[in-house]
Amino acid sequence: MNLSIKGRIYRSFLLLIFVFVVNGIITIATLNSSKKLSNHISTVIDPSQQVLQDLKMIFVESKLYATNWVFLRSNQDDKNALIKLHVSGYPLVKKKLGALINQLDDPNISDSLNRIFKDFEGLLETETGIMNTLTTFKDYDDPIKKMESERIIEDEVIPKTAQLTNALNSVASHEHAIKIREYNNLEQYSIRLRIFISILAVSIVCIGILLSIYLTKRITTPISRIKKIIKDLGRGVINKVDYKESNDEIGKMIRSVNTLAEKLEETAAFAQNIGNRNFNVNYAPLSKDDILGKALIAMRDNLKTSEEVLLATNEDLKKTNSELDKFVYSVSHDLRAPLSSMLGVLGFLESETEDAQMLKDIGLLKTSVNKLDCFILDIIDYSRNARLEIVPEKIDFAALLEDTVHHIKFMAAGNKRVEIKTDINTVQDFHSDKGRISIILNNIISNSIRYSNPDNPEPFVEIKILTTTTDAEIIISDNGVGINEEHLPKVFDMFYRVSKKSVGSGLGLYIVKETVEKLKGTIKIESIQGKGTTFKISLPNC
Repeated sequence: MNLSIKGRIYRSFLLLIFVFVVNGIITIATLNSSKKLSNHISTVIDPSQQVLQDLKMIFVESKLYATNWVFLRSNQDDKNALIKLHVSGYPLVKKKLGALINQLDDPNISDSLNRIFKDFEGLLETETGIMNTLTTFKDYDDPIKKMESERIIEDEVIPKTAQLTNALNSVASHEHAIKIREYNNLEQYSIRLRIFISILAVSIVCIGILLSIYLTKRITTPISRIKKIIKDLGRGVINKVDYKESNDEIGKMIRSVNTLAEKLEETAAFAQNIGNRNFNVNYAPLSKDDILGKALIAMRDNLKTSEEVLLATNEDLKKTNSELDKFVYSVSHDLRAPLSSMLGVLGFLESETEDAQMLKDIGLLKTSVNKLDCFILDIIDYSRNARLEIVPEKIDFAALLEDTVHHIKFMAAGNKRVEIKTDINTVQDFHSDKGRISIILNNIISNSIRYSNPDNPEPFVEIKILTTTTDAEIIISDNGVGINEEHLPKVFDMFYRVSKKSVGSGLGLYIVKETVEKLKGTIKIESIQGKGTTFKISLPNC
């Protein structure tokens, strides 16, 4: 923008500052006056009105107690109250009222109150005379003293009290009028303040409107051109702004934006080459402080290095996977085949001998071979779950359970038959990886049978399955030995065994959890030692 625009804006801001300063001075002065007046009302006028009411109550109590002194000879409480009023009650109220009236600075009120004080003090002297005349019950029995005191009450105390009350009411009315006047002044200050604020608001609005019109006329058009290119840059579109040559700030801004667009085109072309894996393209930073350009060059060099490392790593990974496939195949065939042969030989030896010790040793060997075979199968299941892709197919849970139960139903402790209960509700066809679901069911059901309670006369495993359009809910419960609560958080850990009596490898439940998570499902366990265990599994419908 040129110097003329700067000058006009500068003068407009000076005018706004001047209006603000003048309005601020007037506002502060008005607020100070209003505050002083408000403090005067709250600290002088209102308290003095309250003390006037207290003095009025002194008058009433003085008349009442003096009357009771004459007519109620046995009312000692009222006599004590009258004495206290003479000694401390009235002097205290007089002191408070005198201090407040001095601050009020009104001669008429001061003169009126001084007269009231003087007349009331004379009345107090009269009451003192009565108090001195009637001091004992004998004095009350003296008709002359009694009648004279009654006369004084009727002819002096009561009438003078009424006169003093009227005079005090007049003073209170005059003070109330002062309070009304002060409140009116306070309202005038408030009105004045609102006027000043309104003037300030109108001035700001008018100056703002005039300045906006001027700036809109002189700046909006070129700024709109710059806004268009910036908006296009925000959408990833690089354009230039057509403009007439000018040497003002707006012209310089447009030239800078167009230069930025040109440089961004070069940077975009370089980034595109990197995206196309053309890492040999050259690019020069826009300047020594070009952070983006330097970052792009560093990214190109890093990507080039990373690609070389990635290619080498990929070859190593292919080689490793191939070796792992060979290892799994070897475990599945080469290792398990000798174990099967050993089981066959042990079975033959078992049938050919009747020696008790020999049969015991053969049984121990068979148990060890079976445990080793199960451990190998667990490793194979883990390897397959980790490496093989999920292959969804329609799941027949009834057939799958029948096959699983057929192979493991005689695993219970003491060879006791465990009852298998099933409740399958296939509301909707369910699709998932059959092999993985078989691993889940086999491991959990075999655990439930293996750890059935030998002392329970009716051991069972209950399997409930419900399928919907979104998932399958599988609940497997048993009344077996259960798991102590302290072990529950760790049962899914690798190689974790609840006790030394556990016969498994410690991989079964770990593989179950890994398999469930591979299928993007969830598994929870609930167990009470001595009562049984429940697994709750939720698997998504693929």
